[in-house]
Amino acid sequence: MKWYASALTLLVLGGFTWLADTSFVRNHVVGNENICSAQQIAALPKEVPFVALGSSRVRAGFSAELADEILGEELAPAYNLGRSGINIARNYRMLSDLINAGVRPKLAYVELDLLALEAQTRRPTVGVARDVGVLTFSDIVTSTLIAPDTSAVARTHIIALSFLQKIRSAMVLILSGQVPRSYLSVPDTAVRVCWRAYYDRRSPGKLRAIEEQRALYTDRYGDLATALREEIQIASGWRAVTELYYLDRIRELARANDITLIVSRHWRAYEPPLSPRSIATIQARIPEFRFPPAELVRESWGHFLDRTHMFDEARNMFTQWLVNLPETKGQAHAAWN
Repeated sequence: MKWYASALTLLVLGGFTWLADTSFVRNHVVGNENICSAQQIAALPKEVPFVALGSSRVRAGFSAELADEILGEELAPAYNLGRSGINIARNYRMLSDLINAGVRPKLAYVELDLLALEAQTRRPTVGVARDVGVLTFSDIVTSTLIAPDTSAVARTHIIALSFLQKIRSAMVLILSGQVPRSYLSVPDTAVRVCWRAYYDRRSPGKLRAIEEQRALYTDRYGDLATALREEIQIASGWRAVTELYYLDRIRELARANDITLIVSRHWRAYEPPLSPRSIATIQARIPEFRFPPAELVRESWGHFLDRTHMFDEARNMFTQWLVNLPETKGQAHAAWN
């Protein structure tokens, strides 16, 4: 009897381990909007001209509907696949999953984590990431092994913690009923973005926080009407190595599947725009990187929902800039012909 109980336990754990690595479960691990996020992916049509991948800044800062209006029906509909939390490995895994499922976007906007690019952190911390469950077991191992200056003992410890956390999150999602509910009621049409009306609510507290952030940037950079971020340098720490590694893999995916790739980053309220020198520094390593003109960035500051997320006009400004880039227009021209 004990033998049977042990075998059954191993079988159950093996089942959860297998399920934890499937996209059906991984698509739920997004911080919030779990069911919407999984259903959005499940309902996506095979022909998706334009996808935006990134954090909640992308979710709040890119209007798929406005992109449709500007680009025309040949490149519509666009889909905003922004998720809570920023994770370049997740961006890679989501794009890879889409391609493996037969989805072939013509354009992909992928968010760059500038803080990661500048971070000197040496030791990997993937094991404590709240969204580690969205990655495959292979992603977790890779993200840990590419970390510089990390001992074999530390790597093993981080990988083990990450695996346990990933399996635990899968068990919670499945046993709580979230995974079954998602796939029992998949809508016929995918939503353009996983969004709720209350996300767009401003409050006195949020506006005060924006003003406090304005004061901090003023203390650091001086006159914000002319300030530029001149200090960008690509670091050699684990976060920078990981960011660049997965951007390279995203580039490989894009080239292999004839996808035009655009890389950028939404800024914070009153954060000074990147200087030409900083942009050139990034483009020397990431040629797909693009950043809006300084005037657009400064004009957007008064239209933020909170310190980090764009609101109405700022969202439209970013979208208009993104879809009017030569790379985007080039894809639209190709579609028309």
